Amino acid sequence: MHDGKLQLLAFHYSKHYSKLQLPELIADLFNSAALQQRSQVAAKSGDKLQLQGSISGLKLRQVPASETRMDMFDRLLTAEPPLVRQAGQGDIVKCMDEVVDGVQVSDELRRLLLVEDSEHAKLYSSEERGTLLFRLFELLCIGGACCQYEDQLQPYLEVTKRLYKALLSVQKSSSGQVEVTSSVFEVTACSCESGVQLFPCVGARSNMCLVTVDPLRRLLKVLYHAHVPYW
Repeated sequence: MHDGKLQLLAFHYSKHYSKLQLPELIADLFNSAALQQRSQVAAKSGDKLQLQGSISGLKLRQVPASETRMDMFDRLLTAEPPLVRQAGQGDIVKCMDEVVDGVQVSDELRRLLLVEDSEHAKLYSSEERGTLLFRLFELLCIGGACCQYEDQLQPYLEVTKRLYKALLSVQKSSSGQVEVTSSVFEVTACSCESGVQLFPCVGARSNMCLVTVDPLRRLLKVLYHAHVPYW
């Protein structure tokens, strides 16, 4: 994954931060030598660059992450008209090719994700689309500028599940229910003293920089993906 376009990194921290200080914790992380020496961000040329020097103007948005099951994706199997053919290998239904936001759309799954007025767009509310679980699924389905997409749904679901579990920490509540204990933030913008940009193509749908905070284990995880133009 560590190719400058898609990375998953983990860091421990020792200083105590309250829940209200989590933005300060993330700012400290981005200004730390530990992150700046290990992380690499992508340039339009495809080169790998490092964030260096003081990081300021950090903009964060909290991402809902309470799901502990994959049930929301069951709707993809029962959608009408069909989105996935359940006979055989569960092939994703193809459609006429079009390009949306720089992404080639060749099947009904990508149409659901990228075309606002597609036949299946209302399968998921805006709130559901904003959850971490759905955001990861969308990232994997859209992929990069040069992406070999899957013909079946199951590989997307399997990797989404693994990545979701890798990012979050859970525990059992007093009632015996599994609950997520991590807080999740998306870094939408920052300014780097060296002039390096977080994303080479601002506004691309597959840009993502997430930080998950596990306060019990004092563990931070960073998921970074940048859209880099193929041409």
